[in-house]
Amino acid sequence: MMRIGHVHEEDRLFQFSSVFATQADRFDEAAVASEASLNLDVAESLRRLSKTCRSESEAYSRRLRQLTERTVHENSK
Repeated sequence: MMRIGHVHEEDRLFQFSSVFATQADRFDEAAVASEASLNLDVAESLRRLSKTCRSESEAYSRRLRQLTERTVHENSK
């Protein structure tokens, strides 16, 4: 039987992953605009923020995969 707590946890992890990925895309777009206006220091800062957000998104995605695998394993017993 699927445990309800896992469903809520999966939803939460998916949402966090999506939010961080979306924010990374926005930082990338802002970095391109900053580069176009030759504001290179700002562009570099935005790229670092984007990289951090992508790392967080990937971390939440990994946790989600682990939880899903564990849930599948528990349900197969």
